[in-house]
Amino acid sequence: MKLSLNWLESYFNIKPNWNMIFDKLTMAGIELESIVLTDDNLDKVIEFKITPNRGDCLSIDGILREIILLCPEYKENITRPIDIIKDLVNTQNNNCIIQSKDNTINHNSDTIKIINHATDIVPIYNYIIIKKVLPAAVNYNKNKILPDFIYKRLALGNINSVSLIVDILNYIMLELGQPMHAFNLDAIGNKLYLEKYNNTHNNANKNLHLLNKSTCQIIDNSLVSLNENHEVIAIPGVMGGMNSSTNDELVSIFIESAWFQPDTIAYLARTYKLSTDASYRFERGVDPRLSELAIRYACYLFDKYTNYELQISHINEYSTSILSKSQKIIDLDRNKINLTLGLELTTDLILSLLQNLDFIVLNYNAESLQISLLIPEFRFDINIAEDIVEEIARTYSYQNIVPKPVLCNSSLTNTNSYFKEFNILKSQLAVFGYHEIITYAFVNEKLALLFNNNVDNNLIKVKNPIANLNIMRHTLII
Repeated sequence: MKLSLNWLESYFNIKPNWNMIFDKLTMAGIELESIVLTDDNLDKVIEFKITPNRGDCLSIDGILREIILLCPEYKENITRPIDIIKDLVNTQNNNCIIQSKDNTINHNSDTIKIINHATDIVPIYNYIIIKKVLPAAVNYNKNKILPDFIYKRLALGNINSVSLIVDILNYIMLELGQPMHAFNLDAIGNKLYLEKYNNTHNNANKNLHLLNKSTCQIIDNSLVSLNENHEVIAIPGVMGGMNSSTNDELVSIFIESAWFQPDTIAYLARTYKLSTDASYRFERGVDPRLSELAIRYACYLFDKYTNYELQISHINEYSTSILSKSQKIIDLDRNKINLTLGLELTTDLILSLLQNLDFIVLNYNAESLQISLLIPEFRFDINIAEDIVEEIARTYSYQNIVPKPVLCNSSLTNTNSYFKEFNILKSQLAVFGYHEIITYAFVNEKLALLFNNNVDNNLIKVKNPIANLNIMRHTLII
């Protein structure tokens, strides 16, 4: 992940010691890959290597949260974007979000209805409709323009400028970590469906021309977005279609801010061989709480920098249920922590480290030394007690763990007679000019067919092959 260093530093109210911060981040698993000076010598591009389990760090806010955790001396000198944004949307003098409990919103004297047949995959679906204020209108403001710093921060984050609305949504994604998508409202019509594709509708298009100019064939039973004519207009959470794309000339735009099950997005991205900034984040896990905040923030930026006005919006009624389901409670033995790490950490220190990690201590039993923890929603990688022990070690710092020699009692025994005879046989065969080879258990299908009379009825195929080795070896000849 690439970011502007000046952007990251703008949230500090003192000059940070970046060498120390980057060293601590790298030692804790948020590895700094490179720092490159920009062409104008006014900024630096920093690139972090984020491991697949830390999707919560794929934003400015996520990196700052880790800095506060690992460098507590900066805690009082950092204001996180999420806190600034909450204040902005709460104090904004507009009716940013208008509830629509029946999932129906007015549009051109008709209605648009969101029909979600995949609530298990998309339990949170927030959306807004914005409409362009034309130059002839009384409330048109010709001075509204997207500032240069947004374009610069996008460019340094390796994101191309697309259009006014899309640029704002991508900016929010870099800042908060929540991807959003913009649709041409006229391409949707009166209904938007979220469901698994089954090609039962006569108008369903089997091929979708994507925003990256490629074309994919829609696979049965995969999640899709359909318009009122049951035409596929997007692969949700991955990429939209050209048939619903937006530009700066459009009058009405529909914006989606959803939460998707990570496993589903990972499946879609790999099935369609697509890797986008959105899928990269969704498949690693995005904080469910960000969907609403991000779309409110989008309203604020639209109002501040564009001549698009909010028409109507909807906050999904599934939010409360998904938040409660996504919360995990894990019990941990204090003695197990010290035994695993080879340390003697005090209870107070352990509890302090856990609270710094945003884990909520629900209960601590001083007699049994059992700790009950509520795991924050953004930590999709914390599932068992051992994950928490690893987090304690990471936060405490691996450098503070003194290595100790492992002591064990061992004695030499006689070699097993079978292995002794086997090794003698191997040596004799080598003397006679034979060579030992070690082969894969899998072979390429073309090669397998060549040595099987081009018949594949007795060949066993592998569903998830590596490097095109998709057939179980059926003969020692190959």
